[in-house]
This record gives sequence, C-alpha cells and structure tokens, in this order.
Amino acid sequence: GKSATFSVTIKTPEIVDYTFVSPSKTTYQIGEEFSNAGFSLVANYENGVSVNVTDQCTISGFQASEAGKFELTFTYKDFVKVIQYEGEEPKLDYIAVLWPTKTTYFVGDAFDKSGMVVTAHYDNNTTADVTSQCTLSGFDSETAGTKTVTATFNGKSATFSVTIKTPEIVD
Repeated sequence: GKSATFSVTIKTPEIVDYTFVSPSKTTYQIGEEFSNAGFSLVANYENGVSVNVTDQCTISGFQASEAGKFELTFTYKDFVKVIQYEGEEPKLDYIAVLWPTKTTYFVGDAFDKSGMVVTAHYDNNTTADVTSQCTLSGFDSETAGTKTVTATFNGKSATFSVTIKTPEIVD
C-alpha cells in the first residue's frame, strides 16, 4: 500500500462586514427605559455564512435623565456603530385639583388656598405637584353665590366651586 502525507490548514473564516438594523425607537421621555426592539446585528463571514450576533452586542451610552440629543454606541468585536437618539420631556395630559380646605366664604373674604393641591399628569404616567406654578382665576367675593375657580398650568385647566355667602346679622 501506498500512503501520502499532506498538511491541512484549518482557517477560521473572517467577518467581512456587518448588517446593522437600528432599534425602532429613537425618542425617549425622561425616565423611560431603553428598548432594543427592532435592533439586530448580523456578522457576515467570508465563507458566505451569516450569524446573528445581536445578543452578544454591547450597547452603551443610554441615559434618559434629561432632554436633548444623545449618542448610543453598539459594539461587537471590531464593529462599532454610533446612532443618535433623543430625550424629551413628557407631555402634559391634564391637571387635577384637590380642593382647598375652605370652600365657603363671606362677601369680602380673601381666597385661602390652604390644602389645595394641583397635580399635573403626564403621558408617561408620572405626576408632579404644580400648585405653586399654577394660576387661579374666577374667585370673586364681592357678591354672594356659587363661583367657579379655575386653576391653569401650561395650557391645561381644572375647576372647583366655592360658595360666597352674605353675612347674617344676628340679634
């Protein structure tokens, strides 16, 4: 029998390029969590094989603590991709008023907002006490009757009623 000896070199295929698909969400409200939905990274090798490496990619730079434009960095081996994303303030949905403690007044009394709380409700399910930042209108104690008081903050309003009475003369 005859035999032959030869050398075999096994070469690991090299990555020739990547297919990167950005996350579908590029705008975040303050306090919102990062979502990688829609994101994928595929390594394409010289032998024609493509491997999804999305789960092995490192994502850094995300922060949602303030409004502005920011960069998000995706890294895998020698691949680095930087994309822009935006942080924005949540949008005001509505305001609600917890009525003040005093809702009955006599003619000539001044308005007392003790106990009143105006709460802003935002589209990211957060709230904020905006009592000191709202404007009040509609209180008029010059005449008796029921008066509607309106609290307004950033274009949103909420109302409550107060009663103005004429002082009774007691003998």
